[in-house]
Amino acid sequence: MSKKISILFFLSLFIFCSCGEYEVLEHRKECKRIADSTYRAEMKNLAQISDSICNLNYDNYYQTSLDSLIPARMEEVKKLIQK
Repeated sequence: MSKKISILFFLSLFIFCSCGEYEVLEHRKECKRIADSTYRAEMKNLAQISDSICNLNYDNYYQTSLDSLIPARMEEVKKLIQK
């Protein structure tokens, strides 16, 4: 008798837990749909903001990248001269 009760208990626990997983999956799908639609709706605003930040800092970014390239190029020139 006790074995039947244990089996029944674990079977009902399994059914109860597995039913909850479907609800979680549906909730996740709905959250993903909402996040995707929000992102698509705000994409133009995000692009304008990122473009304006890049335009404001363009000169600084350009000078920083140029300054980092000059020493590397000088080393290459020195190696070519030494050969």
